[in-house]
Amino acid sequence: MLSPIPPALRGALQSGLSIAVFFYNGPASRAIAFEGLLNSGDNFVSRLKSAFKDSSAPQLVHVATDGESYGHHHKHGEMALAYTLRMLEEDRTVKLINYSSFLAQFSPEYECEIVEDTSWSCVHGIERWRSNCGCNGGKPGFNQLWRGPLRQALDELRDALVPLTENAGSKLFRDVWAARDAYIAVILDRSHEAVPQFLHEHANHTLSEAEQVDALELMEMQRHAQLMYTSCGWFFDDISGIEPCRSSPMPHA
Repeated sequence: MLSPIPPALRGALQSGLSIAVFFYNGPASRAIAFEGLLNSGDNFVSRLKSAFKDSSAPQLVHVATDGESYGHHHKHGEMALAYTLRMLEEDRTVKLINYSSFLAQFSPEYECEIVEDTSWSCVHGIERWRSNCGCNGGKPGFNQLWRGPLRQALDELRDALVPLTENAGSKLFRDVWAARDAYIAVILDRSHEAVPQFLHEHANHTLSEAEQVDALELMEMQRHAQLMYTSCGWFFDDISGIEPCRSSPMPHA
């Protein structure tokens, strides 16, 4: 009989650093997304609690789902989630906790190996983003042969943007790539105050109005260079569908 997987393991990285790896509850996650578990808050609570084993060892029950499951894909799913969290918070047999708090109390005792070029959403590694791997919506007569040439085109576009970004960015930013990473603050807060603050922190001189426009356009260009690899855009059957044509706030690097 296989021993249960510990709540958290240590994953060694090539850099010499390490990260904590948590293994989510797959069956419960699928039930939330595809099997109507959000139809009942009480069933949701019971399903999560039933995942605990009769053991004195530290245990963590958690799921991994898309945010749009709660209210978009499943009407009133956000209400079921809120009810579940309230019921669990009032339940003295369990304790709501986040990953960092759990790690502060229970450090990983075992190490796991992270297999390179793999993803949670494609059993073929990362082929979903570059080949006709077989992950599709099952529409008769369709395939994903378009993935190969599209991926090549996007990779070439991405690579062509690097020298352009560095050349133009060197005239505007102290470190254009650090600015690119920090631009998430502007994406999350489009207020009038956020943009001047961003430029103040990263521009290499006081930018003119025209330079400010150039700087923001450069950041948006890099933002979309990441969005074009968005996971959902590569899954569906028809390249002319809305999924490959839309952008998402969660790019796949």
